[in-house]
Amino acid sequence: MLRLLLCESAHIPEVRTVLARNPRELRKMLARYLQSQMEKGTIKEQHPEALAQAFLGMFFAYAISLNVLDEAIKPVLSNSQLVSQFVDIFVTGTLKGK
Repeated sequence: MLRLLLCESAHIPEVRTVLARNPRELRKMLARYLQSQMEKGTIKEQHPEALAQAFLGMFFAYAISLNVLDEAIKPVLSNSQLVSQFVDIFVTGTLKGK
């Protein structure tokens, strides 16, 4: 179903609008959180929307490729371990040096 919606969104603006609504709102919410962390000096100063997109992009790319290629790309890690690794990679890359 997701594949169909993604393909159809290129041709049907209404589908694109509905499909984009939740990811857009999630990115905005995450960007606000990241901005607050920058203001506290916890993470490096970078564009919060770019950081949010990078974080969400790891999960989106994995989910889409897993949906399309299924078992052919399934990692040796469990989903829980994979999520933990993605978060660790992101946090390590954005933490402000002490």
